[in-house]
Amino acid sequence: KTSERNGPVVRLLLVTEDEELMVIANSGKMLRTRASDVSIISRNTQGVRIMDLDGEDRVVSVDAFGAWDLNGDDGDDEDAGEAESEDSPEES
Repeated sequence: KTSERNGPVVRLLLVTEDEELMVIANSGKMLRTRASDVSIISRNTQGVRIMDLDGEDRVVSVDAFGAWDLNGDDGDDEDAGEAESEDSPEES
């Protein structure tokens, strides 16, 4: 339920417990949190507070991702130490 107090919905996401959320305000303030840390609420509520905002600050973006997305890998080190591909230049 939205109101003048809490403003419009920025984004609605369906997430799993192992995902993380990134919330960004128009001032550039960012917050990263685990989806599992967000309280589950009943349907007749006005949501949960995830980020404290100052003055006229507003949330402008929200996205969900797996922890590996920010690091560029999935955290699986099985391929670590493998030889470089044939296309890479060899040292002389």
